[in-house]
Amino acid sequence: MHSLKIEAAALIILALAAATSTIASAEGGFTLEVSPGAANILRGGSVEYKVEAASIDSYGTLNIQLSGLPSESNYTINPASALMKPGVKANMTITVTTSVNTPIGSYSLNITGWVRDLAHIKTVTLNVLSEMLYVTLSTDRKFYSQSEIVEISGRVVEAQNIGVEEVEVSIELVDPNLTHIESTKTYTNLEGYFQQELEIRSDAPQGTYIILVEAFKTGFKETRGYTVITVGSKKPSVAITSIYTTDVNGASQTVFNQGAAAIVWTEVTNTGGDLTNGLVWVQIEDPNGATVTVMFQIANIRQGEKFKAGFSLTLSSSQPLGQYTAKAFVSDKLIAQGGRFLTPPKQVTFTVTT
Repeated sequence: MHSLKIEAAALIILALAAATSTIASAEGGFTLEVSPGAANILRGGSVEYKVEAASIDSYGTLNIQLSGLPSESNYTINPASALMKPGVKANMTITVTTSVNTPIGSYSLNITGWVRDLAHIKTVTLNVLSEMLYVTLSTDRKFYSQSEIVEISGRVVEAQNIGVEEVEVSIELVDPNLTHIESTKTYTNLEGYFQQELEIRSDAPQGTYIILVEAFKTGFKETRGYTVITVGSKKPSVAITSIYTTDVNGASQTVFNQGAAAIVWTEVTNTGGDLTNGLVWVQIEDPNGATVTVMFQIANIRQGEKFKAGFSLTLSSSQPLGQYTAKAFVSDKLIAQGGRFLTPPKQVTFTVTT
């Protein structure tokens, strides 16, 4: 009998424990998630935080409250509350609205959700930013050779075109294969100007490069900009793009009277390294193939530049009538001094009549 009393008491204790456990669970286990964890907003704008709650094993009403907002701002919750039940997720949206007078800065917002007597708190970040930054940039030229220095300059301003100082400016050089190969960082001065140098590697591939610039300062929305440059060979790579004749006023003309002046024009481009003290030549031959004259101009053509030269020839009455040929050449120096022609010649013909 005594043993039966002990066993009965034990069963009563286990039953009470099981009942107590069920009641405690029913009083409100739930999960609470908020996204995004951090949000950026310009003053005067708004942002939404998504709240998702799930009941573990109970029914109840979910209420949400937010704290930590900066001054000159407010929030709304939609819906105002949500019914919680097992197996069903409750979704709510918190909309934070700022004004143009909201102080810029980073704020920690506490989002509290509670069902009955159980509460959960999630902390998210609100970054209130001022007007967007604007960046302009340029390089000292558009064409470079390997191992050369690119001088980059620019300015960062706000919406009212006022320079912003102490802006962090990150600069990256991207090669023709879209590989980031060089990077550097600088800061703007009092008026918002910045200047920095990037070196092109000696083994850098030829082609078009992108210079990416990103401007960042706490309290402002970051901005990006870019420009492009071309990296070519160290040796000049010139081409005669055109040769033609005009009268002294620049009007296109291919037939000239004896005694008139003919202007022979030639245009040259250089896609390689800089050409320094090069020569652009024009040789005029009469209808019999005899050389009438040879003229040249000294040409300094940097990489990516064009050069245009004009040569004037007065056609005397003693010169034969007929078709003349003007030939254009480019050399790195005088041929008699060991110079070499840099591109095949190009020619044009014109006619001399009475």
